[in-house]
Amino acid sequence: MPGDQPSLLNPIDLQPIVDATVEVLAKAQLATGQYARWVNEARITRQSEPLLNPYGCAGAANILYSIGAFPRGLDERELWITTLQNMQDPETGLFYEVATPNFTSIFADLNAWKAFSEAGVHHPYHVTAHCIAALQLFDARPLYKIRSLDFLAPEGALEDFLNNLPWAAQPWNASHQGAGVFAARVISGEASADWQERYFAWLEDELDEKTGFWKRGCIDHSKPESFFPYLAGTFHYLFNYEHSRRPFRYPQALIDSCLAIYQENLWSSLGKSMGFSEIDWVYCLNRAVRQSGYRFDEVQSTLKEFSLEYTGFLLQRIKGSSGFCDDVHALLGVISALAELQVALPGFLKTRTPLCLVLDRRPFI
Repeated sequence: MPGDQPSLLNPIDLQPIVDATVEVLAKAQLATGQYARWVNEARITRQSEPLLNPYGCAGAANILYSIGAFPRGLDERELWITTLQNMQDPETGLFYEVATPNFTSIFADLNAWKAFSEAGVHHPYHVTAHCIAALQLFDARPLYKIRSLDFLAPEGALEDFLNNLPWAAQPWNASHQGAGVFAARVISGEASADWQERYFAWLEDELDEKTGFWKRGCIDHSKPESFFPYLAGTFHYLFNYEHSRRPFRYPQALIDSCLAIYQENLWSSLGKSMGFSEIDWVYCLNRAVRQSGYRFDEVQSTLKEFSLEYTGFLLQRIKGSSGFCDDVHALLGVISALAELQVALPGFLKTRTPLCLVLDRRPFI
């Protein structure tokens, strides 16, 4: 009946999306707690050891937690924990998506790192935070100390590290490092209270007042079409703020920026992609309004309108011949966005089991 169709007045049934997500994970699974990242690879050469991927394993754990299907049995959980822990390098304490002995020189070179990131390869600090965050879901920690991050402990070292990130050239990818080191050290229990205070003190001073984005002095306010990478970077620091229960300094400016991005179509793929752009935008907007109440009614109506567009896109993909999603990591971004939307819009997005955003348990996705 027409009245049953999704609209601003009728709830949206997300269960087909959850069911499709379960099917993707089944195709990516290699063994208990072991997953490929890319579904097509898993289908072609199932049980192939080289296909075991930290983003497949950590992503699957995050997704199962999000949809209420997290492993329950102790023996099963132990297999997951062992798989994730064995991905850690015992010498550096880091986790790697691609094994490379000279990662320091590669990732220190901006052009070389740009080539890696454009190929979908993540910086080791991102991989490390992502895997350690997945372990936390099992109430577990990495086996080894993160020795490669010890350089951040002395007075001034953390600040120098943050200052020297490529904020202007690559604000999105730079945030993988700037937020990743915090999450990795905090979740693993290696960050002192003083160190965390230094981290947030630096961030407070570098927030742009006009946009609510990081970093001050790097954003061209005359070119709003360039804003989205800064929003995506800000998302990573904002979930560290939320984890630490800290007030955000300029929530009203962030809300204005988020609404402008949507209303003026400043990121044309928003709501039309399988990845993290949607959770970046939704999370920044919803958490900023939760802290301020600013433009609340407009934010609610905008999120409802966006939900209709986004879920329509996702439901069409389920029906498409190319399949719903072939990347477990990208699928985590989708489920995370839906989880945040479901909380932001009570009663508007329906699932048999309520979705849970893993960021409400610990930082980093």
